[in-house]
Amino acid sequence: MKKKTLILVLVCMLLTALCACGGGSGDDGSAGSSEKVVWKYAHTGRNGDELDQYANAFKKYVEEEFDNVTVELYGADQLGNENQRMEQVQGGSCEFAQVYSLALATIVPEAQAFTINYALPTDPDALAKVFREGEAVKYINDKVEEKGMKVLDWYAEDFSCYTSNKDISSLDKFKGQNIRCMDNFVDIANVEATGANATTLDYSEVYSGLQLGTVDGQQNPIAIIESNKFYEVQKYLVLSNHECVQDVVITNTEFYNSLTAEEQEKLARVFEKVSENAANVKAETTANALQKIKDSSDIKIIELTDEERAAWADKISEGPRKAFVKQIGESAEKVLELLDKDIAAAGK
Repeated sequence: MKKKTLILVLVCMLLTALCACGGGSGDDGSAGSSEKVVWKYAHTGRNGDELDQYANAFKKYVEEEFDNVTVELYGADQLGNENQRMEQVQGGSCEFAQVYSLALATIVPEAQAFTINYALPTDPDALAKVFREGEAVKYINDKVEEKGMKVLDWYAEDFSCYTSNKDISSLDKFKGQNIRCMDNFVDIANVEATGANATTLDYSEVYSGLQLGTVDGQQNPIAIIESNKFYEVQKYLVLSNHECVQDVVITNTEFYNSLTAEEQEKLARVFEKVSENAANVKAETTANALQKIKDSSDIKIIELTDEERAAWADKISEGPRKAFVKQIGESAEKVLELLDKDIAAAGK
């Protein structure tokens, strides 16, 4: 009887040791072993637009850096909208997600600072420096981390331009028009600063809203206007470049901390390559998209001179800045102060 008990104890000890050795198998989604691991990346990109290209570059470079990782891409909001993707990252069911910074602002309101009309430089190098080295971005990232998520990259899409079925060749033409915007107080303030009526509408409803006259116009980067065929149901396009839409790639902090230091370095290299790739294709993508719009429609394209653009900036940037500070308070003033300093430093 004693021998049987001893054997049973030894067997239990052996099984326990085997289980302990198997701990790092990658079941938690980490890449800490040779076992194959799947990482999910959820995003809103579609039809080869900027975000779709970004996602494909992420998959390419991750699978080059990590021998045992396969990236599954879920584009076109397949895993839900911005808030749902953030919830999945927070909950650990999705390793990575791209969300608009305005969605990130639901948990860190200060993130809206970068979306204020004419808040950012249009020079690509200066813009990249603001997001890569700026103190304002670091301030936001720290606040996001307090919510259980880590920001791995900020990607500035091309600047938004206005389209409408009514004349928008000058700011005084906007008065009384219904312009679609996101359901966000900064985006609403941006539109209202032009004199137009800000009308919130889900992204998936924009085309039909323009077609049916629910709204007169909308604002988006040129590549988005082209890929979603908004130009088919619009008569005017002004190259206002007034608002920079940014995307952030987030991951779960616990998941990130489960990676080894070497794996974190690999991931950092991935985003360096992705960012470089995105910067290289952005200008070309925008130019190609604008040419497709010209070739495929009779939409009237209005270009602003440097003087006209400066006049637009003077008229429609101050209102949203004031709304931002009024809504959020002292921390908003701090972010704007940091951002102004970052822009000044980036221009040197």
